[in-house]
Amino acid sequence: MRIFTIIILFGSICIACQIEQKRNIEAYYLPLKDLKDGLVYEYQSTNPDTFPPYYWYYRTIEQGSSTFLTGMYYDYKFMPQQLIRQLKVSNGMLLEEAFIYETDSSGYQIQIPMEISNGNSFPFEVKDSLGVFLYHTSWQSALDNSKITVIKNRRFVSAITYDFQGKRYPAIEFSIRELVEHDKEGVLAVELIGKEIYAKGIGLVYVEKSAIQGNYQQTYRLFDRYEMSILEQKFALSNNNQQK
Repeated sequence: MRIFTIIILFGSICIACQIEQKRNIEAYYLPLKDLKDGLVYEYQSTNPDTFPPYYWYYRTIEQGSSTFLTGMYYDYKFMPQQLIRQLKVSNGMLLEEAFIYETDSSGYQIQIPMEISNGNSFPFEVKDSLGVFLYHTSWQSALDNSKITVIKNRRFVSAITYDFQGKRYPAIEFSIRELVEHDKEGVLAVELIGKEIYAKGIGLVYVEKSAIQGNYQQTYRLFDRYEMSILEQKFALSNNNQQK
């Protein structure tokens, strides 16, 4: 199950590439100007009996003339799983650093730096139906010394519309092809295909993936956005329910 947890975790990470031109899609990424006070994005599975919800907390930070975006991924137990920091540059978002969190048998969390082979996180321009986007990162597990590698290819498909909370938004669709490798005394590899949808002024609103071999399939939709205080209330309520 560990490799499938990794697949879910990286479903909401945006990918970058070498592109030629010329459809501007900056407005479909996270709304940086609206995230200065921070905002939680809650994603829910269309099959909640199999896959639990997860959360991203995004916040924009201005430092001098530079704009940074930080993101913290929380699982359904509200435990941190990943931390990212991106820099806004002229042609997109550049991933400067990222960390994975692993939990040992005593419940202690270990922060592991990720090796970023391609640090571009989201392009601001694509070429219609021809823009292929590459993402490649890896890290060494502190628990069993295995190496995990995530490689993704995304292809811009088309402009569409998407309904979110009763309102229709302009949106864009990408097709995705993904390889996740878990190397420990041999390589376990899972290949997946699927699609992602980004809505204008919101960001990632939909992602679906299925294994090329086997019956693994997962689909997530953006369910809601809210302040961190709401996520803290959910965490407190969850703790109270567990203690009863």
